[in-house]
Amino acid sequence: SSEVEYGTVPTAPADPTKEGDAQYSYAFAGWGEIVAVTGEATYTATYMQTTNKYVVKFVDADGTELQSSEVEYGTVPTAPADPTKAGDAQYSYAFAGWGEIVAVTGEATYTATYTQTTNKYLITFDTNGGDEIQAKEVEYGTSVSALEGIVPTKENSWFLRWTLESGAEIPADGTVTGALTVKAKWAAVVEDKLNIEQFAGTDADVDLSAYMTEDAVTSVTLGGEVLSSENYTYANGVLTIAQAYAEATAHGEQKLLVETADNAYGANVLVVTKYIRTAEDFVKFQTYKQTTLENGRVVSDGYFILANDINAAGTTIAAPATFTGTYDSASRIGEGFIGTFDGCGYTIDGIVVGGLLSYGIFGTIGYGGVVKNVAFTNVTANSSRQDCMLGGLALNVIGGTLENVVFHSTNPFFQKMSFPDALYHFKFVLFHSTKPIPITVLHFLRQIPFSP
Repeated sequence: SSEVEYGTVPTAPADPTKEGDAQYSYAFAGWGEIVAVTGEATYTATYMQTTNKYVVKFVDADGTELQSSEVEYGTVPTAPADPTKAGDAQYSYAFAGWGEIVAVTGEATYTATYTQTTNKYLITFDTNGGDEIQAKEVEYGTSVSALEGIVPTKENSWFLRWTLESGAEIPADGTVTGALTVKAKWAAVVEDKLNIEQFAGTDADVDLSAYMTEDAVTSVTLGGEVLSSENYTYANGVLTIAQAYAEATAHGEQKLLVETADNAYGANVLVVTKYIRTAEDFVKFQTYKQTTLENGRVVSDGYFILANDINAAGTTIAAPATFTGTYDSASRIGEGFIGTFDGCGYTIDGIVVGGLLSYGIFGTIGYGGVVKNVAFTNVTANSSRQDCMLGGLALNVIGGTLENVVFHSTNPFFQKMSFPDALYHFKFVLFHSTKPIPITVLHFLRQIPFSP
C-alpha cells in the first residue's frame, strides 16, 4: 500500500505466491492492467490453478518397473497389460492382479501378485508284461514311496517293486521332479514247492538249478528278511542257507526271493522245523523250539512233518508240564504246543505215553496249535491222571485244532475223547479199544474239568 501522485502509474510489488494443496498448484497470473492514478485504487493478484500430477508406477513381483507415468490427482490410473512370471519345475504362476487401483491422491506404486500352483507330472507305468495300469498325475515332490501301493499282476510272477525305466533302482527318499516312466520288476515263480529243514544238522540246500543259470546272486530274502552274505552261498543254481540261520528263521509257509543282476526268482518254501523219521525224532520233537515263560509254563512251537510210518513199540514219550492251574482259557493264550504237526497220512504205532503223571503226547495243545493227518495206533497210556482227556494224546486242547486224527489206545481207562457240545463246553465220550475213533476237525476253545 502506498501514496502515488495523480497521473503516475503505480509500481507493483514483487510477484506474490499462493500455496497449493495435494490437488492443485498455483502460479501468479498478474494484477490486471495497472493505470495512472486518478484516485484511490486496489489491484488484486490473480493466479493460474493447475491440477497436480503424480508419478504412478506398476512393478513386477521382483521389483522390475513395468510402467511409470504422471497421472492427475483424482484420476484412476490405467494398469499396463497383465505381466507373466516364469515358473520352474516345481511351480507355475498365474497373474492374480495389482490389488485395488484407486484415484490418484499422491505418488503410488502397484506390485503385481501371482497365484502359485504346484506342478503335476504324469507317471507312466511300464508293467513289463503285466496287466496294464493307467498313467497317474502326481504333484511335484510326491515321494516315490507312494508308488508302493500300486501293484500290477502278472501270471506266474511276484511283483517286487518299481524301478526307473532304465532298470536302475529308485532311491528310497526319491521324489517326483518331472514326468516319469517307471518299470515293474518281477520275480518268476518256480513251479516246485521247496522245503527247508531247520534242524537237519547241516546247511539247508535249495535247488533252483532247473530255473536259474546265472553265475551269481545279488540278494536273497526269506520270509521277508534279507539274508546277509555270510548266511548263504550260491553255486550252479543251488542256494545253500547256513545251518545257524536256518534254525533261527521263521517256520511254516514262507516266500523265498533270489535276485541276480538281471533277473529275480521266487519260490514258495515250506520251512520245516524237523522231519520226524524215527521214534527218537518223535520223542524229542517238542524240544526244538521250546521256551519257558516267566510263570514256569512251557511254549513249544515249530512246524513238524511225519516223513513215514513209525513203529514206536516200546518207545516212551511224556510231554512237559505245559499246563497247570484253573480252567481259565484267557490266561493260557500262547501256552502249550502252538506249532503244527502234520502227519501227512502216516501212522505212529505202539507209542507208550509217559509215567504215572504224564501230560500226554502233546501236553496242552494251545491257541494256534494244529495236529493233523496222523494216526496213533496201539497207544499205551500209563498215566494215572484222570484229567488227560484225550486218552493220552493231550492233557488239554485250548484253542488248538485236531484235524483228521485217528487215536487208538489199548488202555480202557484212558479211552475218553472230548467233542464239542457247545461253543464253550464239552461232553466226554468213552470209546472202545477195538475200534480207533477218527477226530475230524475240532477247534477247542475252552474246556471244563472232567468228572468221572
